[in-house]
Amino acid sequence: MIMTKLKYGIIGHPIKHSLSPAMHGAAFNALGIDAEYRLYDIEPPDVVKFLENCGSEKMSGFNVTIPHKIAVKDCLERNGSLDENAKRLGAVNTVKVAEGGSLCGYNTDGPGFYRSLVEDLKCEPEGKEVFV
Repeated sequence: MIMTKLKYGIIGHPIKHSLSPAMHGAAFNALGIDAEYRLYDIEPPDVVKFLENCGSEKMSGFNVTIPHKIAVKDCLERNGSLDENAKRLGAVNTVKVAEGGSLCGYNTDGPGFYRSLVEDLKCEPEGKEVFV
């Protein structure tokens, strides 16, 4: 069985300043994962086209940053699936491409922020009013 290099990336606009390829590339190398992580500078009118084609590009998944988090959520609400956090928070920051090319959107921003409050700052925000 021939293994194909896994493809990951990040979509945004503008995106060339992102350090994500260096960070993810270093992690892939350290873990011995045969994968690449690319920048995809996608202008807002081209987001739907990108989502329609990423399955044929054999991508495994990608991150989403500004200005596309809400547009990707809206598109996957119609033509894909969303986890509960993406539904509740109204935005997607991570997309997994399934075997047949179907897309599932996730939001890890909210849970990550909550976890950092609880674990790093020892602050339980449940029931408290906060301003972010």
